[in-house]
Amino acid sequence: MLLFGSPHCSPCRTLMPQLHDWSRSHPDVSVLWLNAASEDESQKMVSELGATLPVAPYTPESKLIDRYKVRVTPFMFLLDERGVVRAKGLANTKAGLDLYYKELKNAGKESDQNQDFLIEHDHEHEHEDEQSLAQRA
Repeated sequence: MLLFGSPHCSPCRTLMPQLHDWSRSHPDVSVLWLNAASEDESQKMVSELGATLPVAPYTPESKLIDRYKVRVTPFMFLLDERGVVRAKGLANTKAGLDLYYKELKNAGKESDQNQDFLIEHDHEHEHEDEQSLAQRA
C-alpha cells in the first residue's frame, strides 16, 4: 500500500493510528506512508503520533503527487504482488481501508481466473497444433 498523507492534514493524522491497527490485522499488506513534508516535519509527525509504519517524506519539487495524480489526502493505492494497482481512493478510516482491501482481493481473484483462462486457452492451442501436425504427417 502506498498512502499519500501530510502532517498538516487532519484526516491523515486521524488515520495514522487506525492504519497501525489495520496493518497489524492485514500482515499480507506492506504499508508505505508517503509524507508531503520535509524530513524534519516527517520526523516530528512520526514522533507526535508514535508512528511505527515506514514514513517516506517527499517535497513538492519531487512532483510525486502529480505523477500519481493525487489531489486529496489521505489517498492510497493498493498494489498486487506484481505492482499492479488494484484499488485506489480516498482513505479516511479503517473501514475505508477494508473496502479497498476487499477490492484488492476481488481483483486478485479475477486476475487469477483470467490467468487460468489464458493458460487453458494456450494449452488448447497446443493440442490444436499437435493435431494439425499429426494430420499433415
